[in-house]
Amino acid sequence: MDLIAVQWGLEEFVSTPHATTRLLEVGLSHISTVLPIFHEPTLRFDQIPRELSASFLCIGLLICGDSSAHEIGCTLLHRLREETLRFAQTVIMKIDHHLCILQAMLVIEVTGMYYANRIAVELSDIFHGTLVTLARRLGLFEPDHQPSRLIERQSTDEKWQEWIHKECLKRLAYFIFVVDVQHGMLFSHDRCITSVFTLKLELPCSRQTWQAMDTRQWLSLEKSAVPRPLRFHELQQLLLSSYESYQNLPELDSLGSYLVLSGMASVTIDSLQRRNDPFFDNERVIECLRARLPVIYRGLIIQPKNAMKNHGLMTYYMSLISLCTPPDDLERASNSGFSLTGAASTEQARAAMVRLLTRNKVGPDSARHAINLLRIYIPASLDTFSPFEASALYLGALTLWAYALGLGYDPQVFDIIYEQSELETMAALEAIIETGDAVECGKHWRRIVGYISERLGAMKNDNAREYSEVLYALGGARK
Repeated sequence: MDLIAVQWGLEEFVSTPHATTRLLEVGLSHISTVLPIFHEPTLRFDQIPRELSASFLCIGLLICGDSSAHEIGCTLLHRLREETLRFAQTVIMKIDHHLCILQAMLVIEVTGMYYANRIAVELSDIFHGTLVTLARRLGLFEPDHQPSRLIERQSTDEKWQEWIHKECLKRLAYFIFVVDVQHGMLFSHDRCITSVFTLKLELPCSRQTWQAMDTRQWLSLEKSAVPRPLRFHELQQLLLSSYESYQNLPELDSLGSYLVLSGMASVTIDSLQRRNDPFFDNERVIECLRARLPVIYRGLIIQPKNAMKNHGLMTYYMSLISLCTPPDDLERASNSGFSLTGAASTEQARAAMVRLLTRNKVGPDSARHAINLLRIYIPASLDTFSPFEASALYLGALTLWAYALGLGYDPQVFDIIYEQSELETMAALEAIIETGDAVECGKHWRRIVGYISERLGAMKNDNAREYSEVLYALGGARK
């Protein structure tokens, strides 16, 4: 509570222990669907550092739907970021003692990227570099070669606690990497982890084992767990090797598929950055990724519906779209570039538009991927609420806009648009892709972009509202 001054109004939302606990629970419950790095069965709010508690409180304030709470959450986030940075600069971090601080730093970063105001997005990019540096220095991306302490003398409870600690560290490392990929894929930020082979860790345990409520349940699940012979960098190597090799991939659950797809998205981003390198065979890499991405997709799509599955599908479709058309070209051509820190210049917008109509032209396949990307979040559902929703809706809409322009759609022509549901409009748009009718494509695009613009405009975070303004302008609609 001392992280923020009372005059900012926080006491209104934490006036009782029950109200405070409720916000903390809302924050933890939500962030765990984005960052499954916390062992909820053993997590106690009264036993964790104030920085981690404050990060959960911050999320709770930002997503509770109250405008005043959102403003206070942004202020708390800024103060919390300063406090944790100061701590990292003055204290020598140790894995055994500062896991909660590192977890809090990742929550702070993700909160700034997706839930707060515009300045928080830019500061998260800067903050990310510090977290990656700490992770490298602590060896989080490397396997733990230290044997478990005094295995023969440990009680079962002690073994479980040590296992929880190591699993938390592993998951923290993975999601630092995933967030790094999202910086590049959704915001076109420069990345700090440039090689997919940086992570040399086993995949996280199953969801059932992670959610074990006590030692007995954990032991039972651990004994029946399927061995995971390949580490992350070995899985990526297998995928990028010969056809015969990647057909022998082990089965992956939703989380494992999401992580592996994030690795392939990392390779995709790297290929975009190196596409003009004369010593880099970009065409071969693109061909390889187009063949390998569906291998993971086929295992993911049959998984039960859950948050990790949706995040994995978002990563899959964004990767396929990016292989043909860099997202930063879509933004610059729309003369916005909000994810790129401000509006694009006229020259940048013109050059990007030329590329969209020539070498980076959006084809039917990319347009279909964009429709499938939108279907993850349309129609709106509490079950699919995700921090990636705003970026996915925005970039999906821009991809379809670029496709319509490539067909010859004239944005100055305003046809009558008959009322349809969002799903009916997307189905009609998908059917039109088969025919290549520019007028019909543009008409249905304007219908769906009107819905997306309204949806983004109603969100609390600044990026979503800026995306909404861009789409309103492109669609020729009035707010």
